[in-house]
Amino acid sequence: MKQIKIFLIGLFIILIITSAGLFFFQKIKKDETDCVSRCGDGICQEIVCEGSNCDCAENSASCPQDCPRPSSTKTSYFLSCQTDIDCPADSYCREGECREFFPDTSCQSDSDCSLYNSSFRLGCCWKGICEPVDLSLDNWTAINRRWLLAKRNKECPPEDKCALAAPTCSPILVNDRFIAKCSNGKCRKYPL
Repeated sequence: MKQIKIFLIGLFIILIITSAGLFFFQKIKKDETDCVSRCGDGICQEIVCEGSNCDCAENSASCPQDCPRPSSTKTSYFLSCQTDIDCPADSYCREGECREFFPDTSCQSDSDCSLYNSSFRLGCCWKGICEPVDLSLDNWTAINRRWLLAKRNKECPPEDKCALAAPTCSPILVNDRFIAKCSNGKCRKYPL
């Protein structure tokens, strides 16, 4: 009888430890995958926040419909590069190779959005800084401000490595009657 009590107490302790371990493992597993999948929305979420309920990071392997790999014909067309200036107009320089430019337009609030001249891709080495600013043109698009800053920090060379010195021009303001706002999770351009 005493052996049965010891056996039952031991079994009960093992059951409690196993349940606690399972709960802890499930909590860790939930925390690891506690992100919002936006795969299929047409936007490649390469750079995301790291808190809970943030978008899941996407790449060409995890979400090929939003993050397509460049086709073999385009890859052979693209040359190696050191900066954006070395790449065609619809691409930017990444890791010494020209890549297609897919700006992130996802947002949670208006402060996530900014208007940006997409003709200059990442705008490395002051590219386009002296150009007239006409926000009514289609090349001025709404973009995720944090994505652009993170991309610039990662992909652009340091300012002292740019071939040109910082320009001393003042851009000419042609039309500033537009604003970027967050609408249904996407940055969009609106007239004032």
